[in-house]
Amino acid sequence: MYFATSIRGSGSDLDLAREVIHHLEERGYEVINGEIYSSDSPDENADDSFVFERDIGMLDKADVLIADVTYPSLGVGYEICEALRRGKRVIAFYRRGTRVSKLILGNPHVELVEFSSSRELLNALLSVLEG
Repeated sequence: MYFATSIRGSGSDLDLAREVIHHLEERGYEVINGEIYSSDSPDENADDSFVFERDIGMLDKADVLIADVTYPSLGVGYEICEALRRGKRVIAFYRRGTRVSKLILGNPHVELVEFSSSRELLNALLSVLEG
């Protein structure tokens, strides 16, 4: 699976991203790009074309995209579109009370998970993945 969250956008929650990735990996899921989130400033000094080629290459290998859409992000939106275009399963999660794009909320091909606490999120993600 491929994990997407806002890194350079209007906000981010890298601690939550790390918690979700760790939780999924503990349950036997492979998050092929999980290592990227080990840094406090992922890809800050990486070349733009390198990041694009690497990320799209990993997305190609994934069977599912899990995306945090709590914070607006052009990159996450692009990754969601690419995943859908390539026939990948897409699960998007967001914090309850957040204003999320209607293009995400209204898309019948995106599975949505709304949450208030990290525990609720982790349980809901496992339920969706295993359901």
